[in-house]
Amino acid sequence: MTRILLICIAVILFSSCKREKAEWDTDWALPLVEDSLTLEQLDKQDILSVSGGNYELSIDRTIYSFHLSDLVKIPDTTVEHAYALNVTNFNVAPGVSFVNDIQEHNFNLNPVQLKQMIVKSGGIHLKVSSPIETATIFKVELPGVVKDGQILSQTFTVPAGTNANPSSISDYVDLSGYNLDLSGQSGYSFNILQSKLTVKSDPNGQTVSINNLDSMRFEFTMNQLQLDYARGYFGNTIYSDTVVKTIPALNKITGGTLDLDAASLGFEIEN
Repeated sequence: MTRILLICIAVILFSSCKREKAEWDTDWALPLVEDSLTLEQLDKQDILSVSGGNYELSIDRTIYSFHLSDLVKIPDTTVEHAYALNVTNFNVAPGVSFVNDIQEHNFNLNPVQLKQMIVKSGGIHLKVSSPIETATIFKVELPGVVKDGQILSQTFTVPAGTNANPSSISDYVDLSGYNLDLSGQSGYSFNILQSKLTVKSDPNGQTVSINNLDSMRFEFTMNQLQLDYARGYFGNTIYSDTVVKTIPALNKITGGTLDLDAASLGFEIEN
């Protein structure tokens, strides 16, 4: 009986010492990438390179630039070409040309003195007026204004008018791409534009009498001209400026010293 009791107690003790399931709570830190970081890798602008074991810093920046429009500004200008016969009385038959006149006009561009310019944008307003009591045919030419080898020329048929109430016609011409010769008839002047006016009576009209009080005229207005090219003297202008340039790649370096073993500074001026 005693032996049976001992065996039961041993079974109970053995069953009460059953091993529990093991658990671990861990926090691992392992290197996934191994690499080195250099100044070149910090630079995304390719201003740093390595030569002979040393870093080379090369910075190329535009310090200052300006355009032709900063030097030359063509003001809106109105020029008038008027012509009257130097006679007290003259009978004009139908289809007869009675005006053939060339004049020069000076543009006030002081101190700029231009021999030539090519228009980038802008235009010219033309207006012709006649006091003749029959229709007249105006031919307006600007001999120094050329595009694709053709001189700027406009023809207008103007209705009959009077001195008290002259008749008129106007038009607009886009000057983009036109080459303007501003050297005058002599070829040695500057800021000079020529105009030529030719007037004849209507071939289907009637004979009319004109005198020195009858003034044939046209006017042209240069409007909002922007230049693509100019040749001449642009005045004596001094530009002064202070420019600060930053190197974004070096902003990533928060401490330390940059030792420049040698440095050279060069300037390039491009006209």
